[in-house]
Amino acid sequence: MAEALRGGLADLRERRLYGEVHVAKVVRAVAPPGTNVVIRAGGARSAVVFAIELPGGCVTGFYDERESEVEVGGYISDGGCLAAPGH
Repeated sequence: MAEALRGGLADLRERRLYGEVHVAKVVRAVAPPGTNVVIRAGGARSAVVFAIELPGGCVTGFYDERESEVEVGGYISDGGCLAAPGH
């Protein structure tokens, strides 16, 4: 799943597509049906953060016009995949 996300985000960058709508399409295309998916603005520029909650862990990432990142890891201390905005 992480590799599929990286490939999808690389494709967006090649086509110069940024923002929540485009990232959401890539993330939802690889997330298993019925999986909790969070996608939100990440602050500066056209930044978008995302998470796919899976049994036992999360796939999280970041995408904007300069860079992207996809990580596989566990839940944060509050039990979710992403910190609440402002934390």
